[in-house]
Amino acid sequence: MLHNKVYITFYQTFGMVKIKPYFHIMRPQKVIDSDLLNGLMEVLRNKGYDGTTLNDLAERSGLKKASLYHRFPGGKQEIATSVLQYVSEWLEVNLLQVLTNTDLKPKVRLDTVLKNTNQIYAQGDKTCILGAMCTSNALSFFRTDMQDNMNKWIDGFSAFGVELGLKPQQAKDKAIKVLVLIQGSLVVANTFDNTKVFQDALKEIKTLYYK
Repeated sequence: MLHNKVYITFYQTFGMVKIKPYFHIMRPQKVIDSDLLNGLMEVLRNKGYDGTTLNDLAERSGLKKASLYHRFPGGKQEIATSVLQYVSEWLEVNLLQVLTNTDLKPKVRLDTVLKNTNQIYAQGDKTCILGAMCTSNALSFFRTDMQDNMNKWIDGFSAFGVELGLKPQQAKDKAIKVLVLIQGSLVVANTFDNTKVFQDALKEIKTLYYK
């Protein structure tokens, strides 16, 4: 979160310290970074990388095109990279750290992750940014960033499976299945405008670990 900053300057006169405060209030940025990145992500989710223009991104962000360029000198490519990094940070906190938090019971961890997942995808009504970026042009630029995001899913659920007694390869296979269920169900749910498909996938994930 951005905060106002106050600067105070001092000066010395004729050997005697005389303090004269000068206050300068810095204005907060017009758009908070998290709000900005969420807005930009919505455009990329809905139109994909290839179909998104800088005009689309500027309009959704609430910034003028010049201001958007000031924030992201690399243009659309830098914006997409920043969005994927933002998603990676969300996955780190809301998925990976939760699944590996041994202070919580395993069932609580799984329920929390599924709740977080349900919330971030609006109960299945929103597409996934990773799926929206899976075009040939986007992959040529962002394959490593997208792999990093997907590996957060795989690493988190793999560690969780091993803790529950699965062998490492079994745990990884099951983790990949979780990722496929999430991504695949979102595609189908959005194509048919049927969020029940996504909800059923979340239930299936739960039964993968707790019959």
